[in-house]
Amino acid sequence: AAEYYRDVPRNALSKEEMWTRIQEKTRQEAAERSTAMDPTEAEFVKMEEELREHDKLHYQLGLIAFPDEQRRRDYYSMWQLAMSLNKARWTMLEIHSQRGVKTTGAGLKMLFWKESLYEIAEKLDMAQGQFVDSHPVLRPFAGAVKRAPRITKTFIRGFADARLKVVQQPGNVKQLFDHFDKFYGWIVKDDHAEHVMCHVGRAIGLTQHCVMFWKKYAQIGFTMLPADICADNHVNLTLLRNISLASRDRAVRRVLCEVMSIVKDEMLHAQEAAKHCPPKMWPLLMEAMYPNYYLGFLQRHEFNVSAMFADHNIENAGLAWYRFKKWHEWKTYQDPQRLLAEAAPIPYLGFSIGHRGSRYQQAGKDGNTPRKECDHKQ
Repeated sequence: AAEYYRDVPRNALSKEEMWTRIQEKTRQEAAERSTAMDPTEAEFVKMEEELREHDKLHYQLGLIAFPDEQRRRDYYSMWQLAMSLNKARWTMLEIHSQRGVKTTGAGLKMLFWKESLYEIAEKLDMAQGQFVDSHPVLRPFAGAVKRAPRITKTFIRGFADARLKVVQQPGNVKQLFDHFDKFYGWIVKDDHAEHVMCHVGRAIGLTQHCVMFWKKYAQIGFTMLPADICADNHVNLTLLRNISLASRDRAVRRVLCEVMSIVKDEMLHAQEAAKHCPPKMWPLLMEAMYPNYYLGFLQRHEFNVSAMFADHNIENAGLAWYRFKKWHEWKTYQDPQRLLAEAAPIPYLGFSIGHRGSRYQQAGKDGNTPRKECDHKQ
């Protein structure tokens, strides 16, 4: 045996050469991983076309807010991911509403999103195969994670879990806040601006999902209206499912009014905190026009969300005119607090004609929203 092993040719590599080979192999694997997480130009173009078609507001805001092309694309990739997660959650809601239909497919779809996002967050890598490494949403997102150190594992987990969680009805407003304020922390590097956008994000979520889309949720047996506010006004899910009756019911409109009172409170907090916000964040602050416009719009239309097809997200002339007035106001005054205010004076005149702002009484120290302003004639 000794003679056999003596005759076997030995590895002539020295320790230095072995170490060089190991380092080269490590660099090669890192380069392959980096290539897998870098989306191509064609994928970016496809993503921008998708946003231009389905989310024109945030597409335009991205063009205005981020002159740097790379940061703008990172912003687009996060919005595209948010849209995809919301679609997956909505699919699960629709399947839950159909009795006797198995939820296996929708459950696997949600599991796919969670596992893929966790893999990218924890290992900075994309799972090979099963269309993950070529996914048109995940690849731009992986590139954004690679370039943005503020997109942490904790943020991604909270961001994904909040949007994929299926709840028949939230118990209170705090549960809704946990869902709506997990977006802007990664992109806003100023603490004051992050605080402002947290309130704006809550106001947008409450306005859109709780109020404007309440009929769409009720049609599939769900609602985003908080259970405690509904109970105070004797409104339940059975009543909401009867769309024709609930649309005219005074108690339902009172619930919508109380939710919009919370929206008004959030916008006032955002306006107060905006005095410390750097002016360069003004394009993102423009998102506040959505809740600000509908505060007055819904009150004037007695909380009929179908007025002028508002619940179909069709941009009516009033919203377009309101956005133009706020944009001109910013160009004139350069004041973040004025930009977040509900008032929108006519350009060059400095006042509005035929339009009054909303009149909501704010919640007291005990956190309860007074009902007097919601007990108007419906």
